[in-house]
Amino acid sequence: MASSSSSPQWRIIERIICNACFEIHDGDQHVPKLLDCFHHMCKACVENRIVDGKIKCALCTKITDCPSGSSEEIYTDVDKMGLVEQLFRMCHINAVPLNFCDKCKEGAVEVCKVRMHKIYCITEDIRKYLLKIEFLRRAYEKETRADSGMLNALN
Repeated sequence: MASSSSSPQWRIIERIICNACFEIHDGDQHVPKLLDCFHHMCKACVENRIVDGKIKCALCTKITDCPSGSSEEIYTDVDKMGLVEQLFRMCHINAVPLNFCDKCKEGAVEVCKVRMHKIYCITEDIRKYLLKIEFLRRAYEKETRADSGMLNALN
């Protein structure tokens, strides 16, 4: 697992998830939509957030106009979809491996195979779930550190 939320792996992962629901972009309900502020939200979140023909960004709260009230009106970021597809064609996103070693409690490497450790294969759905959970955990830790910093500043 990556040890820092600023690691290259996590900078990539932060770019392939919805800024509102933290789901990884896909070709179905989580298609990446580019807002006027250049932040992304998935199609499902855009549809859920349209109020009176406007969408408020989950990150910066800037308003994007959507007069028809349909997410189809918001630009679909095909470049981001290409990035997601490319990453999942790789053997693994470094933070969540496809093979997990039961003895080492981390991603399986050649040494695990040589030492005859029990290795489990992680399915794509489970890997996406683990990525989401890890991202949420890191976001919570970051927010907690910021909150304690503000409390210390007040004291």
